[in-house]
Amino acid sequence: GSLHQKMGNYELALPLLEEALEAQRRTLGEEAADTLRTISNIAMLHLRTGNFSLSLPLAEKALAVRQRTLGKEHADTLSSIDNLGLLRWHMAHGEYVSFHAAEAYKGTCELKDLECAKELLAEAVKGRSKVLGKAHHLTLESVRALGYAERRIDELRSSAVHTRQHKDISTEPPLVKRCRRRYA
Repeated sequence: GSLHQKMGNYELALPLLEEALEAQRRTLGEEAADTLRTISNIAMLHLRTGNFSLSLPLAEKALAVRQRTLGKEHADTLSSIDNLGLLRWHMAHGEYVSFHAAEAYKGTCELKDLECAKELLAEAVKGRSKVLGKAHHLTLESVRALGYAERRIDELRSSAVHTRQHKDISTEPPLVKRCRRRYA
């Protein structure tokens, strides 16, 4: 499933990843590292296809369990934080918007969601710099993503593009609520 996902064959990847997840849950348990990795992979697959409502609870679950079982500075936990930052970036745009296309993107964008993405990505950069080193490729990916979020926030603050309506946040997961409260 992961190979199909990397190749962009999401329709082929999803059933394979779901099958692997069920087998891992049965044999390894819900909190095993491999099980959480598959949950995270499924969350990122849903992100890439724009299914944010499916992606967010999986990404948050992977982060919560990793923080509890591995600690806040484990590389897998930091990957979950980075993944949530990326998810919030795309959710802010209301669709999947690659960083390469970000500068040309002319749609509306939610500033508060971008600020949440920035907070998560900054946390990923800080943790990855400490754990993996500043020159590690994963740290550099987080730095690059954070830079895009910061630039987009600056653009939005200097324009009136952030006009998307706020949705009802009463049903949103705790991490999303925390980010929204922090920037309300």
